[in-house]
Parts: sequence; C-alpha cells; structure tokens
Amino acid sequence: MLQFNANVKPEFVNIPFFPYVYLYDVDKSLQKVSEEINKFIDLQCKYFNLMPPKITQDYKIYFSTYTISDKVGDSVAKKLDTLEEVKMYYNKFANALEVLNYEELVFFTEVLYSKQLKEYQCAEKLNTTTYLLKTIKESCILKLARALDVAVLKA
Repeated sequence: MLQFNANVKPEFVNIPFFPYVYLYDVDKSLQKVSEEINKFIDLQCKYFNLMPPKITQDYKIYFSTYTISDKVGDSVAKKLDTLEEVKMYYNKFANALEVLNYEELVFFTEVLYSKQLKEYQCAEKLNTTTYLLKTIKESCILKLARALDVAVLKA
C-alpha cells in the first residue's frame, strides 16, 4: 500500500497522480467535467465580449479582469447579474485549471478541451507511455471534478 504525506492536501498534489482515485467514479466524473467544459465553451460563444481564461502555447493560464459599464435600468441590472455569474464561472474554471500540473494541463488542453489529439497522440507529445497517461488522465479528471464541485464518488 502506498503511503502519503499527511501534510499535503491530496487534491493539490503536484504529481501526475491523484492519491484517492479509488474513491471516485472516473467515468461519471469525466461526464460531469465534459458538461462543464461544454458550458464553458457555450459561455465563450454567448458572451464573446468577456475574456475567458486562456491557455498559452506553453500551457500557462492567463486570465484578465475587466469592468462593466452600461445604461441604468432593470434589464441592465439583470444583464449585469448574468455577466457577474459568467465572470464568477470563469474565475471558478480558471482556479480549477490552476490545480493541474503541466502534464495534466497538456492533457486537458489537447484532449478534453480542444479535442485535437487522441490519447495516444497526447502520450507521444508528453513523451510518456499510455499506461502513465491513464494515471495523468484520471488525475486530471478528478482534480478538475473536485475543483468544479462535480466529482462523483463510487457507490
């Protein structure tokens, strides 16, 4: 049995392994994370004037802040409330991405978010085996799911 340092928070371990993976249903958590990613993409299309978190080519997370100015009125207040919700969701998503280490961020960007690479291609890009990529994948999914509050425990 593996031993873990009790002083380290398990959800933020900076290695490509989530220590309590056996407690969670990875497949159901993947579905929930995919729904959150789709919601994120939908918000980008719907609120194109707000800058979502960006991931640079060297996999650094960039998030800009902004202010809103508009006309006074009830419809504007509703619009501002909606925009505030979108900004809060963007912040939540950016904070979730901050939890990932480099390998997990590459997996997220290339396989889950942009869907440009298959898993075996991502393994080649990371110069790792498909067995280790499975660990990276599970860790990435569970870290995102826990950070976005959509993780599913095994029954």
